[in-house]
Amino acid sequence: MDFPTIALLTDFGERDGFVGVMKGVIYSKLDAPVPVVDISHGVAPQDIRHGMWILENAVSYFPPKTVFVSIVDPGVGSTEQASLLCYCPVRNQVFIAPDNGLLTPIFENSDTDLQIYDIRNAAFYQQDTLSLHGRSQTFHGRDVYAPIAALTANAFLSGSLPHFLSQLGSPVSQVIHIKRQPATRTEADNAICCQGEIAACDTFGNLITNIPQAWIAKGSLLSVQIAEGPAFLCPYFPNYAAVVSSDYPADQVVAVPSSGGTIELSIYQGSAAGLLQASAFAAVLIKTVP
Repeated sequence: MDFPTIALLTDFGERDGFVGVMKGVIYSKLDAPVPVVDISHGVAPQDIRHGMWILENAVSYFPPKTVFVSIVDPGVGSTEQASLLCYCPVRNQVFIAPDNGLLTPIFENSDTDLQIYDIRNAAFYQQDTLSLHGRSQTFHGRDVYAPIAALTANAFLSGSLPHFLSQLGSPVSQVIHIKRQPATRTEADNAICCQGEIAACDTFGNLITNIPQAWIAKGSLLSVQIAEGPAFLCPYFPNYAAVVSSDYPADQVVAVPSSGGTIELSIYQGSAAGLLQASAFAAVLIKTVP
């Protein structure tokens, strides 16, 4: 049998048991032992854009019939905010998340019409919680997203996904997008100029841009400016091994290709974010030095 997968992405952390409770709800409702994968529960608290970046870089590595449950929800409990289920027919994948911009990469990168539903049908919620004290106003991961994720996986198992979606909720045409700074590239005076943003700062303090690595030849000398800070020079190495084998000072910023196919600014065994006092979402300007 071609089994589905459930993939979880939250800012819940591991300390308080929230993720374990969600998994308990999911497993209690599954009709078969569907795998439940943790993408990350270390999204920076309430940081929707950090969650967006992690989701965007993970999606293509998961198979068809994956049910992505993404929860970074600083506005949980608001009656103004919808809870969404988004079905992508081309990928045959489902995305469940609050309507707060977290699914922006899915909306932007889809090359086909998405089927999006406002999942407000309480018949699909966690019923023992409803009978005790109603749906929690602070833990929709347990009471809304986890049960619907399990029921979606069951629908994949039984081949009844279209019927399940028709019962789930009302179709939605307007959803929240978060505006992002697009990467641009120009050439003039034998130099390449790329503008974009710091898309994320990872655990190692690497500043990961949204500028494609293919836009600039490895081995180039770069002039880099972040936000309104001063420009500085750094070399563009093909990998960290090349940094180690070079005579470039170990405590200085270098550029390397990121695992997501963009340029990142790093310090070998150090933190570029700490040295540069820079953070995610700042504008970045990278020029080649002729």
